[in-house]
Amino acid sequence: MTAEQFVKNIVHHEVILLNINGKKLKSERLDESTNIESHAISQISIVEFEDEYVRVIVSTEVGFKPSMFFEFEFEHQVSLEFEDSITKELIEKNKEVILNLLGADISLLTGMLTDKMMNSPLIIPPSLEIKEN
Repeated sequence: MTAEQFVKNIVHHEVILLNINGKKLKSERLDESTNIESHAISQISIVEFEDEYVRVIVSTEVGFKPSMFFEFEFEHQVSLEFEDSITKELIEKNKEVILNLLGADISLLTGMLTDKMMNSPLIIPPSLEIKEN
């Protein structure tokens, strides 16, 4: 099953934010040559599985390399209902599809939180990287 077929097989999805942890970090002056990159790394755990239903917990770490500005940890529950039967292997193979449901939300939450913490919103790209177990 391709990622496109996987998406078409989803008849309902629900995303619930379960937890947020965050802290503002002290930022030191960096040399102009220092490369600063944002990162959003997620880990997916299957917590409930049936033929046409899956519920996963997605834990995401958001921050910068080198470590500066802020660090956030988000935990979401994602429930998916499918038209046809699904396997755990297909869920594992299509983790990126599940993460795509969260990318924009995490980017928006990060912008809102950094605006309140630093008086300036820092917008990160809505893409998430998978952290393998």
